Amino acid sequence: NSSLALIWQSQNNSSQGSLIRLAADNAQILHSFQANDAVSHARFAADGQQILLLGRQIRLLDTASGRLLSLDTRGNSYEWGDFNADGQTLVAASGWNGLATFRRNNGRQISVESLPLNQITAALLPNPQASPGRDRQLTVRNKQSYLQNLGTNPLLISESVFPTDTRQLTPDADGTHLLVLAADGQSIERINIETRQRQAPFIRLPESAEYIRTPGGKLLMAVSPQKTIYFFDSDSGAPIGKPVATQARAINFNTDHSRFLARTGSHSFGIWNVSDGSIVHDYRSEQ
Repeated sequence: NSSLALIWQSQNNSSQGSLIRLAADNAQILHSFQANDAVSHARFAADGQQILLLGRQIRLLDTASGRLLSLDTRGNSYEWGDFNADGQTLVAASGWNGLATFRRNNGRQISVESLPLNQITAALLPNPQASPGRDRQLTVRNKQSYLQNLGTNPLLISESVFPTDTRQLTPDADGTHLLVLAADGQSIERINIETRQRQAPFIRLPESAEYIRTPGGKLLMAVSPQKTIYFFDSDSGAPIGKPVATQARAINFNTDHSRFLARTGSHSFGIWNVSDGSIVHDYRSEQ
């Protein structure tokens, strides 16, 4: 969200966090929360009124009141969740428990559908170290992007050969190309899923990348082992802005992907413009 940021820490089976309002020259803690499980990720609603917190349980944090609402998961756990475009519902999914739909206003479950797991030969996880074998068919979508496109036929790459030590495979935001990070992390190849046409190298990186990510739109992000962040246009491969040095373990974007938030120290974080790499806000706790 462009004016709100969520900071949390999970340890063992508990989590605590704060919702912070960001201004040009200061930051204000609006609400703090505690949960009796480890929160794995969070999603802002497009209208900024709620934040989905995914852990062993699924909760909605009301950004105005700070109230936590637990969803009626009926004892099931889910690996992924997000708000639907209709603004009224949200979905959560896992390979074991299927795809569940909930109402935003009261957390009640509307429906549960099974996922077509028999159509998936191997799912690509967002793990920089994951590497497919030469002889495996692959979905071109990781868990999140596959579920976002649920209802379309899974796009499979048959008999495509990659080095077994390929560092990472990830789809672009619209699922038309597969991006391949080389084993040395110094270049990215792009493959048209429909035509199989390859561009190699599509991008030569200024330094070795630990992982790449396509957060949305036409944005491609590469992060070095030293946590320097580089941005590129995923259509043209052209660089965007200037590199940003952080201590980022988590990088979060606002809804239009024009800004991102990342940690800069044990008790500090910053917000930057993607377009030019300029810092918008530098928050440092007094702890």
